[in-house]
Amino acid sequence: MKRYHVRGLCKSRVYTFKMAARIVGVSLTTFRKWPKQGLPVITDKRPYLVRGADLIDFLTKRIEQNRCPMGKRQFHCMTCHAPRDAETGSLAYTTQTTRTGRLSALCGTCGGKMGRFSNPENAHQMIEADRAAINTATHAYCVTSSPVETRTFVIPVDGAFVQGGTARKSPSDRKENQCENSTQKTNA
Repeated sequence: MKRYHVRGLCKSRVYTFKMAARIVGVSLTTFRKWPKQGLPVITDKRPYLVRGADLIDFLTKRIEQNRCPMGKRQFHCMTCHAPRDAETGSLAYTTQTTRTGRLSALCGTCGGKMGRFSNPENAHQMIEADRAAINTATHAYCVTSSPVETRTFVIPVDGAFVQGGTARKSPSDRKENQCENSTQKTNA
C-alpha cells in the first residue's frame, strides 16, 4: 500500500498539480490520473488547481479503501493478499529495537510468508497461545533468546525442523541437542 504525505498539505490552500504532487510524494504523471479517479479539480483556467481540503479528503478515502482490517491474532499473507490465521507452530519473533520487533509466520491457508510488527509483550502472548495450541505429544517446542532476537523452533515427530517459518531436515540426534541448548539459553 502506497503511503501519501498528507501532513504537508493545508486545507485552506490551493495547489498546482506540480506542487501537490511534490508535497504528497508521487510523480506528476500519477497525480494527473487522480482527477479521473474522483479528485475534484478547478479547471476554469490554466494551470489547473486543486484545493487542499479536497486533496486531503481524496487521499484519506484512498488510504482507508486500501486498508485491510485484521483480527488480533491475524497476519497479512503475502501470497493470498488477505488477512489470515497463522499455521500452528510457525510463529517466530525477531527483535528490532527495545520496543518493537517483527512477528513472522506461515499462512494456514496457502503456506506463504506472513508478518507483522509487534511489541515484545504482544509477541510473547501470541507465541504462548501458539504453544498452547500445539499438541505436545506430536511436537517438541524450543525457544532461543539472545539480546538481539528471540527464535521459536517447532520440531514435529517426522524430523522436519521448523525455524522462523522455514522448514529444513535435521538429523534426529541433533533434534534433542537443539532443544536442550535452547532451554539452557532461555533459563540463563
